This record gives sequence, structure tokens and C-alpha cells, in this order.
Amino acid sequence: MLRIEMTKPATNSQHNSIEFRGVSFRVDGIPGREIVSGVNLTVPHGKAIVLLGRSGSGKTTLLKLINGMLIPSEGEVLVQQRSTRQWDPIRLRRTIGYVIQEAGLFPHFTVAESASTRV
Repeated sequence: MLRIEMTKPATNSQHNSIEFRGVSFRVDGIPGREIVSGVNLTVPHGKAIVLLGRSGSGKTTLLKLINGMLIPSEGEVLVQQRSTRQWDPIRLRRTIGYVIQEAGLFPHFTVAESASTRV
């Protein structure tokens, strides 16, 4: 389970492009089967972040919550100050961009080796 603790609450500035407010996601909405729990995170417009963690820690779930492929069990994900529940899914996905590891890593290489390998 992924837990992100922030020392100060997220702000409501127009410059914040992605914001998680008390977000939890449970498998099939079943209590006790949280994949992510209590996430509060703000990613300012124009900034890049990296999500690192073990397999199953919730990284891909967070990305799917941002692009509306999953809906939070609790809390709210905002993109440009608007809940992902209010976006047209296609328009939302065309507004954001992200890179996932499966697209560019070789299973027999480390991240560093995969990054330096040219195919």
C-alpha cells in the first residue's frame, strides 16, 4: 500500500495542475483492500515527478487515477482544478502526459542499463 505524507496541505493555486486530496483506492471498493490510502499530493504545473517503489506499491494506480481510468474510492483527484469525475475522459487524457516503465525497460537490465541502451 502506498502512503504519501505531506507536511503541509495542498493549496488551491491555479498553477497546480494535478492534485490528490485524501485519495484512497480499494479493489472493487472492498474495505481493507486498499492499494493507495490517504494520498495528499500536489504537482505544480510544469513540474515533473518520479514515482518509485516496489511492484504492487500503487504507482500505476496513481497514474490511472490521474487519467480517469480509475475513480477514487475516497477523496478527489483534480487536474487543472477540476475533478477527474467531471472531465470527458478523452479530453483529460489528451491534457496530460506520463511515462510508464514497462514501455522502455528491458527485463534483464537495470533502469540505468535500460536508459543507456540504444535499440
